[in-house]
Order: sequence, then C-alpha cells, then structure tokens
Amino acid sequence: MIRHWLQLIFDISLIAFMLGNLSAMGLQLRLADAWTPLRSIRFVGRTLFAGFFVSPALAYVVARIVPMEAPFATGLLLLGLAPSAPFLPLVVKKANGDLAAAAGTMLLASVGTIVIMPVAVPLAAPGLSADAWRIAKPLFCLVLIPLASGIFIKSMWPARAVVLHCYVKHITGVSTIIFLAMVIVLNFKTIAGSVGSHALIAQFLYVPATAITGYLCSAGMPGAKRSVVSLGTCTRNIGIAAAIVGTDGDQRTMVMLVFATLVTLIVSFGTAAWFSRAGHQPLVHDPTVHRI
Repeated sequence: MIRHWLQLIFDISLIAFMLGNLSAMGLQLRLADAWTPLRSIRFVGRTLFAGFFVSPALAYVVARIVPMEAPFATGLLLLGLAPSAPFLPLVVKKANGDLAAAAGTMLLASVGTIVIMPVAVPLAAPGLSADAWRIAKPLFCLVLIPLASGIFIKSMWPARAVVLHCYVKHITGVSTIIFLAMVIVLNFKTIAGSVGSHALIAQFLYVPATAITGYLCSAGMPGAKRSVVSLGTCTRNIGIAAAIVGTDGDQRTMVMLVFATLVTLIVSFGTAAWFSRAGHQPLVHDPTVHRI
C-alpha cells in the first residue's frame, strides 16, 4: 500500500517536472531574441553538429567502452539526443555568454529533439521502443505543447510571462525535488548498488567530454557565443529523456537520469565559472558578439 502511494506521487511529480521544465524554457524564449543568432549559418550548423551528432556519438562510445547494465546505457543514449537544459540561460549568464545565442540554442535543441528522437530512439535503444509514435506522443504532449505555450505567452504578454515564470520556476523546483526523492526512495537498492558502479563513472566521462567537444566545435567563434555552444552541448535536457522513459519504463534508466542531473549541474556550473575566469567579458562590452 505504501509503495502504491509512493508510485502515485512519483508519477505526478514526473509529469509536473516535465511540464514545468519545458514551460519554464518557453517562458524564457523570445523569438525576436533567438532570431539574431539563428541568422548565422555557422552558429546554427556548429550548434546542431555538436548537439545532434557529436553528443550522441560520444554517448554511444562511452556506452560501448564502459561496462554497465543495458538500462543504464539506454539512459546515457537518451541523454545524448537531448541537449540544452532549461537552466542553460543561468549558466550562460554566469559565464558572461551571449544570452540571445542561448535563446537560439534552446529553440534549436527543443525543435531538433522533437524531430530527431522518434527516428533515433528505436535505432539507438531498440529495447526501449520500436514504435515511433509511442516516442513522439509524449514529446508532443509533454514537450512541444508546454514549450509552444510558453513561447506564445512570452511573445504576446512578456511582462506576464516574467511573473508566470517565477511561479512555474518555484513549482518546478518543488516537483523536481519530489521527483528525485521518489526515484531514490523507490530505487534505493539500485542506487546504492550503482553509486560506485560504472554507471556513475560513465556520466563523469560523458558530460565533461561534451563540454570539451562543444568548445572545440565552436573554434573561431566569438568567446560569448563559444561558451554558449559548449554549455548548450554539455547540459542535458533530463525532462525530455524522462518523457521517453515514462512512468512504466525501467527505473534503472531513470536512475541514470538522476545521476545525469547531479553530474550535469556540477560540470556545467564548473565550466561556466571557468569561462568567466578565463576573461570572457559580459555581452555589452563584447563588440564581436553580434558579428555573423
């Protein structure tokens, strides 16, 4: 009986976590802000290359060379297809990066993930689902609709979007804590047995590697944009990956997403601090930021 109620709380918190994350992302996205960096073919091409070619390739390599159970590997492969976390603007701001480029990156990553995942997931993780519609359905309901709704509100009523974002951010924060707590409670034995396992090691190999390759892929770009490509590549959208796993998926895959949450936060904020210390000036003082 207790486990039944815990499972119910987990199901509700997971849905709130996913809806809240994507709604919050949309409420921060103003299409006018995102449009300027998206006019740069170089920026768009390198962002897509780093996010949807290099990242999945690295996930595949790490999953092959690091011995771990198949559900953990599946979680890593899903993360490889979901770049740019909703908190990307926060780490970009800490890195003194280009916030307009961050908005463009979030839009590219969201649309790209919705388009690519239904095709890529059956190939990358055939044990998860072979039905493209079963993959596309949660992406449509739990990703596209809340994201599009947030963008629409931001475009039509920007002042209200700021206020609404504050509420959504707090609600999402609470639901995220509950979601992570329920995963830990319901899968305590699995997590306890995995803390010292290769699954966690795989995350500490993968996430820093994506930050480095994102930085290398953006070579020659202004520093404020280069930090965005690096951080957009290393931050992973856990909500989108969780939408694919769902409440009925293998909970070891969900445990891998919990590991990813912790490692992504550590690596992304550490990388942002490095960019800041490396001497990248704030956007308003960088005359090359808007150069295309």
